[in-house]
Amino acid sequence: MNNAAEFQAGTDPLDPNSFLAIESLRTESNGHAAIRWHSVTGKYYVVEYSDDLVDWNDLGVPALGDGSIISVVDPSPVDTVQQRFYRVFFAAF
Repeated sequence: MNNAAEFQAGTDPLDPNSFLAIESLRTESNGHAAIRWHSVTGKYYVVEYSDDLVDWNDLGVPALGDGSIISVVDPSPVDTVQQRFYRVFFAAF
């Protein structure tokens, strides 16, 4: 990210530990994938998924950060899709 993008996302370009990245992706006990990342207070995030890395779809509505770890759950059970990729990014409104 460049400095302008880091400013908008609320990360600190001078802190190597301050960046937007998926912290974990795990299968919950109900068979659904949970995507987790560190949020910045007041910033909105969008999770997208793709089954082919070409077409991307929103996974629910934008999530508002509160400074904690946010978790978004994919409503499709993991055993119903052959493969799935996820990405999280800052949503500029």
